[in-house]
Amino acid sequence: MGYDKRHFTLVTLREGIRNSGVRFSSIYIDCCLMNCLEYQFGLKDLCDYIVASTYVMQGGAKFTDLLECLAKSPDDMASALSNYIHFAMDKLFAEMAVGDNPLYLDLTVTRTDRLDALGRNMRKFVDKLCDVYENGSVDQQDAVDAVTDKAVKISSMSPFYDAAKYMKAVMLALPEVYDESFYNDLKNSFNDCLVAQAYSSYLTERNYQVDYSVLLGAFGHYRWGRWFTNPVSIPYVWSYEADGTLYEYQVVDGTFNSDEDFNCQLLLQNKSKWAGTLESTYGQTAFDQAVGWSRWLRLNRHEPSMWSKSGFEEELDDDDE
Repeated sequence: MGYDKRHFTLVTLREGIRNSGVRFSSIYIDCCLMNCLEYQFGLKDLCDYIVASTYVMQGGAKFTDLLECLAKSPDDMASALSNYIHFAMDKLFAEMAVGDNPLYLDLTVTRTDRLDALGRNMRKFVDKLCDVYENGSVDQQDAVDAVTDKAVKISSMSPFYDAAKYMKAVMLALPEVYDESFYNDLKNSFNDCLVAQAYSSYLTERNYQVDYSVLLGAFGHYRWGRWFTNPVSIPYVWSYEADGTLYEYQVVDGTFNSDEDFNCQLLLQNKSKWAGTLESTYGQTAFDQAVGWSRWLRLNRHEPSMWSKSGFEEELDDDDE
């Protein structure tokens, strides 16, 4: 987040809000890609509810609409915010829908007092995952790698993935590690945080809704990619290593058909340092301190999927999930 090419971190945002001395009923983040677990945990002690978008929030819904919803339910913030996000989503979709243009629009209302319970269950999830990946059988490790390979990426331009689908797929792949009771406890604590969700009909019709996103990578690093067209379309990748090294890659011939082809064609373009390390940045977040997610980032040896449907700006197949 930032302004005029000057950016601030989640830590500085949190401290800025805290220093205001105000306890907010709700924090509404009118910005794309912010409904991630890292931001939820970073802001949870400052408000009762958080409204944010996992995919895209175009800012087309006026704040006067929010004020009208609050005025209709002044004593019930949850209902007011729920009404607002559904109204905003319908309005945005109606205003922006042009032909078959894919619209990755969504909003979620989170109840912050339930996040601590989710964090405790997620820490247990990470403990079990790290243990089986280090000490389990080859078949178990392969099963986890297969899940990571198919992780749902939110956007090619960000290193965030669908948290619920990823954890669910891991638990279903390892029933001997995560029994039905554990599965239900984690699922229920996850759902308890959700007050309301609204998606564009484009997403719901294709069953491509996402709850919260979470950072995912391998060997302690994370990657994000972007297409540049000058004069041909060439994908570039930035890889942020745990030790602070930054690698910039581009595809050799500008073409690829899959993640596997892409990885084989990577050509080192530049190597430099970025202003931090995994420990000094991600390791300082409230989410990582509560859940220990960076333990899995360091231990995981299988690269998650690099490109996303929304990053390609292409039509989803009707059977895509």
